[in-house]
Amino acid sequence: MDVPPLWEENSERGTLKRINLLKVVWRVVGLISPGNIRVINNRKKIRKWWQSPVWKEFVRINTEGKCCEKCRVNKGEVRGDRKPARLTVDHPYREAYKTLELYLDFLKSRCRVLCTTCNWLQEKGKDICPVCLIHYKPFSVEKCWYCHLKEHPEIEEEQRVKREKWKKIRKEITKKVNAKRSAQLKAKRQSKPHQ
Repeated sequence: MDVPPLWEENSERGTLKRINLLKVVWRVVGLISPGNIRVINNRKKIRKWWQSPVWKEFVRINTEGKCCEKCRVNKGEVRGDRKPARLTVDHPYREAYKTLELYLDFLKSRCRVLCTTCNWLQEKGKDICPVCLIHYKPFSVEKCWYCHLKEHPEIEEEQRVKREKWKKIRKEITKKVNAKRSAQLKAKRQSKPHQ
């Protein structure tokens, strides 16, 4: 089996150009499915859209003077231990990704304004906690873990006791291991003849 080179000659410029590793894997192994190739190509296409000045202007116009629809944070506002908020336009329905014209139509693609954190965590299956509006929770639960612990301090106390117990156990084990190692090193030094 011939392994293709990692570099190919660019005839226009007369220089060498690094080949995409994905192409190399495809040429060598051939294990990448057409579905995966479609996903990769679609991500490349959308990345180009996001880098275009048209998209940047679209985001600026549609986020101006608005706040995140989920966490109600304004542009530049700092909430909790997060960075200053940046607003973006979210496309919750996948049919909006078909063409750039549909993607840039706020009403047809049923867009909404979200902060980048809410937008990213929504893709990860999380939502803002309705109680504190700072932490995020899975869609399946009512509130975040921090709010749950505030309502049930006995659970927090239980966890603290367990942490201290395991900390003591780890300390004892570390002492035993270190004592064993030092004894082995001492025996090794004593068994070597002095030169």
